[in-house]
Amino acid sequence: MSPETLEPRSAEHKPAARASATAQPEGLEAFKAEAFANVARDAHSRHYWASLGELQGQPEFAQWVAREFPQGASTLDGVDRRRFLQLAGASVALAGAQSCRWEKTTLLPFAEHPEERIPGVPEHFATGFELSGVVQPLVMTAYEGRPIKVEGNAWHAESQGAATTIAQAAILDQYDPDRSQSFLRDGAAVAPEGFDATFGGLRQKYIENGGAGLAVLLRPTSSPAIETQLARLAEALPQARFVRYDAVARHNEAEGARLAFGRPLRVHYRLADALTVVGFDSDLLDGHPGALRHARDFAKRRKPESGLEMSRLYAIEARFTTTGSSADHRLPVRSSQVGALLCALEAKLAQRGLPQVSGFGAPNALPSGELIADPKVARFLDALADELMARRNQSALAIGPEHAPELHALVLRLNAALGNLGRTVLLTEEPLAAGGEQNGPAALAGLVQALDAGQVETLVVLEGNPVYDAPRGLGFAAAYAKAQNRIHLGLYVDETAQASTWHVPAASFLECWGDGRAWDGSYCVTQPIIQPLYGGKSTLEFLGFLANGQWQSGRELVAQSFAAVAAAGDGAAEGAWARCLHDGWLAGSELRPVSPNPRSLAALSLDPAALTTALPANGSFELTLHRDIKLHDGRFANNGWLQELPDFLTKVTWDNPLLLSPATARSLGITTGDLVELSLGSSRLEVAAYVMPGQGPGALSLALGYGRAAAGHVGGLFRDATPSVGFDSYALTDRTATGVFSGASVRKLGGTYTLACTQEHHQIETNGRLERDGGEADPKVAMTVEDPAKWHHEEGAEGHGDHGHDHADHDHDHAADGHSHAEDGHTHAEKSAPKFAFGKPSRVSELIREATVGQYTGIQTDLAALRQKQAEHPEESHAGGHHVEPNPFKRVPGPELVPLWTERSYEGNKWGLAIDLSACTGCNACVVACQAENNIPVVGKDQVKRGREMSWIRIDRYFAGQEDAPEVRSQPMACIQCENAPCEQVCPVAATVHSTEGLNDMVYNRCIGTRYCSNNCPVKVRRFNFFNYHKQLKREENDVRKLGFNPEVTIRARGVMEKCTYCVQRIQAVKIQAKVEKRAILDGEIKTACQQTCPSDAIRFGNLADASSEVSKLHATDRAYELLAFLRIKPRTAFLARITNPNPALA
Repeated sequence: MSPETLEPRSAEHKPAARASATAQPEGLEAFKAEAFANVARDAHSRHYWASLGELQGQPEFAQWVAREFPQGASTLDGVDRRRFLQLAGASVALAGAQSCRWEKTTLLPFAEHPEERIPGVPEHFATGFELSGVVQPLVMTAYEGRPIKVEGNAWHAESQGAATTIAQAAILDQYDPDRSQSFLRDGAAVAPEGFDATFGGLRQKYIENGGAGLAVLLRPTSSPAIETQLARLAEALPQARFVRYDAVARHNEAEGARLAFGRPLRVHYRLADALTVVGFDSDLLDGHPGALRHARDFAKRRKPESGLEMSRLYAIEARFTTTGSSADHRLPVRSSQVGALLCALEAKLAQRGLPQVSGFGAPNALPSGELIADPKVARFLDALADELMARRNQSALAIGPEHAPELHALVLRLNAALGNLGRTVLLTEEPLAAGGEQNGPAALAGLVQALDAGQVETLVVLEGNPVYDAPRGLGFAAAYAKAQNRIHLGLYVDETAQASTWHVPAASFLECWGDGRAWDGSYCVTQPIIQPLYGGKSTLEFLGFLANGQWQSGRELVAQSFAAVAAAGDGAAEGAWARCLHDGWLAGSELRPVSPNPRSLAALSLDPAALTTALPANGSFELTLHRDIKLHDGRFANNGWLQELPDFLTKVTWDNPLLLSPATARSLGITTGDLVELSLGSSRLEVAAYVMPGQGPGALSLALGYGRAAAGHVGGLFRDATPSVGFDSYALTDRTATGVFSGASVRKLGGTYTLACTQEHHQIETNGRLERDGGEADPKVAMTVEDPAKWHHEEGAEGHGDHGHDHADHDHDHAADGHSHAEDGHTHAEKSAPKFAFGKPSRVSELIREATVGQYTGIQTDLAALRQKQAEHPEESHAGGHHVEPNPFKRVPGPELVPLWTERSYEGNKWGLAIDLSACTGCNACVVACQAENNIPVVGKDQVKRGREMSWIRIDRYFAGQEDAPEVRSQPMACIQCENAPCEQVCPVAATVHSTEGLNDMVYNRCIGTRYCSNNCPVKVRRFNFFNYHKQLKREENDVRKLGFNPEVTIRARGVMEKCTYCVQRIQAVKIQAKVEKRAILDGEIKTACQQTCPSDAIRFGNLADASSEVSKLHATDRAYELLAFLRIKPRTAFLARITNPNPALA
């Protein structure tokens, strides 16, 4: 491979430093200028900021922007060498299993191989991944019998090819060297036969006495096979206890349905049919079990090209969620105020004549208090009520799982009154309701009482960790120690395993048979992709042993379960089992919607403190303890990919700080990084503070799942002196783990704690454009404009003064209500063009472009009129004079420059990417997918603090507006594959070159690590290997670690630059396959890893040389724009401007 030669233009095409400042747009150009000015004024005066450091102009932020390489980037000073080696020995792409030595074997010819297996060709298997009782349908990619990549099941309605970050990262757990590898008795390894004999004797004893003294604790599951075994055990052991507990289970939702309809039900949302979506502390687009489908359905109505009416999203919440960041309108409040706001909304709807559903009881009265009377809140609720009345049968209301069942019941009543039930909101039976009263925190409390009373002699814990995640107020750990026989089945030797007398290694979901139900209730089968690495057992097999006295094949138990499920439905046809294994699920097995009879709900009793707007006093704060979006309840704390994944909003890695609002922080004198003592009741926790813009005033929030003592060498292992990661927020729990708790207080301790936050890393600096164009560079980097009219662009400042008015005073706008420019009977050509002016652009406005749906409609109207006029007067469209791009999304602010180099031409493929900012929710799924696909290493917290993270794609998050109630904008950022790539022009050894298909390729064995390319990269997406992360892989004991690598991607060495490649290995695989089959590559046949996993379908890849390809069409849309177009780098990745749909009444 050699670099393509770039020939300078001839002397007659010498580049101009800037276009003529005196050129004046005339005729059509004046028409174009006005079409641009409306949106330009708004976009360039909007104040975006990445962090409070940027907003406040702190020097630390300016230093991150100014320096290309982090301070001390070339040294190891200050890095804990022991901690680095611990990560290097346990994390993905770093090292392998310390205690997994394989016996030497003799190589044999692969003469007889499994059917259809071709060496070097990947295989794909459908399977499922159960988390908190909900199965996520997946497709696994395997090489030579070893799974290496997780994808979503494209045939299943719930995933539609997408996968969550946790599912993507599960492949790392599969090959984690910290996994349990032996049967243990009192901490010492024993042969499996020893456990079989001991447990077999105990089983026989309990069979004879009916199970007296035996208890089994397991996580909630939707597996019919497990339920069948439990039913058999309950019959054979009537005196035994079978308890289900999950720290982050959604019990309040089911209980709310019980209040509203008399039985627990599951709520499903069909956002593709909803024109108005309202979330009350509800993260429908990311934290919900049905989030993959929700995100895809929501995105369908956010793309203007879809032809569908754009939906509108409202969020009323205390903690900033992914859904809240995508909202058109967001109201930050305390969670304790949500009940009052729901009552007020119901009362306002009743005042507007909304009919009530018979049997539900009378609506709540309008609460009185300063919260409801607050002009901002009242205006918000009035606009929302008006819209809900106008869109009956076409809205959907949702509430978060931390809220009380009474509020869930009230939201169901509102959905029923609005006509949403059976349309945008569906109800089905709840598969996780099995177990009845022995399900949930109350059941766990009953088990603790039985342990304390000496009624439990043997407690079997199946794949749970209650010593860590049980509410500490229950005293489970002390009660557990009172059981004579403590048997634990788990993937790790975790806190519960260390407190047990027996530990049995568990098989991962990739090593065992199983079944369960997806969120829509469809029956899914989990099939093993690889044999158990350490002889692990599944929960199903363990229960089978307890029921039958011998280990049974999981396949046999699942096949029996499938037969029963299929016979009960319509899937008992011949070949249905084979089809189910092929597809991963049984077609037609989804739960059927039900229409239950309502029950009368009592009026809500409101706390007077919730009706005030004043900031609560310290000691009266509310604290929300919630599931962590990455670590769930803590079970994934040893996963390096998830620990190092920046939180979408805080951008914090390797930690769970206490989030508090700017107003709360100011009242306490606290800043980000301060160590504080958080008190709730009699519990205390020392934790780091993080000042979170948009957090509800007086509302504190803290994620669960951190502070592990026995997670492993990544997440914390005290017995090996490995420090824990983050803060153990379970220490604050009493009777339940999650929820909204009142009476919290915060005390500043005086110390500080360094958080590894990535948002200020790799900032894209655009001051150079202002300097080039003659403007002043803002020393604070963040550029704010109070009066856009004060800074006129030199191109438009002249030649328009005779038209009578300045654009800043011009009241004609593309309003959010979609006002048409032709309504007043005049076209733009007939009007006087205003003086062209726009505000001094902010740093981020060069990167993110956006408009309201009304503005976008107006832009399209303008462009259509212009194109028609150009068709009618072609001679005028080619007239001389300075050209002004009519499309505000595509226009480059500043003078047009002439490139130094000739444009490349391509005879074959021309690969490109399009990212739709209207659809992107910032969920981070693409980040983990890229990491798994491309063998990207984890570097650890110390290195992240230095700006050395290695991820090839990042999600840049920006705020806009005031810190107490900002809007959020997200932008995925990877290598944009520039045609005129600045990196290629400076590499002294041609290690970064342009391919014949337009890719900016890396030749790793040429790279000598000068980092000139990184210095010259305008979007800061190149990464440098400071350490030899893969050195330990050469050791024999680490062979098992290598099983998880993608063999199609090179493992990079120390001193080498790396970046996004557009998944060139996938491009080549499809090209080879198409060549073998003697056909052309089909549009959409090649999918990059980020595209394949994206839940909102925001990414498209394809051939730009094919004008009919989807990516070509997206590049040609009016919303598409080039990043940093003023540099003339001509990126292959196009961004589609974000289109919002604000309510005109709230403008």
